[in-house]
Amino acid sequence: MYNNGNPFIPNSTEGMDTLQLHVQHIHKDIFISLPPEQLLNIGWSRCCPACPTFFLTASDQLTSHQNQCPTYIDTTNTTNTNTTTDANDRSQPQVHNFSNDPTWALAFNICPPDKYEDLNVIINNTDDFVDPATILPNLLMTVSQWCLDRTTRSTIQTTPTINTATTNNNHD
Repeated sequence: MYNNGNPFIPNSTEGMDTLQLHVQHIHKDIFISLPPEQLLNIGWSRCCPACPTFFLTASDQLTSHQNQCPTYIDTTNTTNTNTTTDANDRSQPQVHNFSNDPTWALAFNICPPDKYEDLNVIINNTDDFVDPATILPNLLMTVSQWCLDRTTRSTIQTTPTINTATTNNNHD
């Protein structure tokens, strides 16, 4: 990793940890002000909107942090309770929000925002034992198709109907 062309941080696990700590402590205000999509675009992920902690997307620290973060746990429990009609109703499985999970960051980066829920459902319905790397190419194809469909819908121009006036010309 370089700063102004000079080696700044070694490209190693220790270097990633150093960079992460540097950004978390020195540039925290800037990074907290960025929306999740922009953070993902520059290689960072935030625990959740209510938690000020963020991590390099390439690191594996986000998930372990989320498993222990009371803010994240409270937020996801509240979200899950609010999205189901009855918290005790097990007929509707709860859908986890994967938008801050670095594993799926690429898919969410290109996904139209109105399709986030659909993307979460697809990821949620994937068997836990399936390696994400095997499903990601198909998932990216699906998301790309959503983008194309959205573009097609927005560029289709409807041809205006021209109604010609008809008269009853009884004056002959």
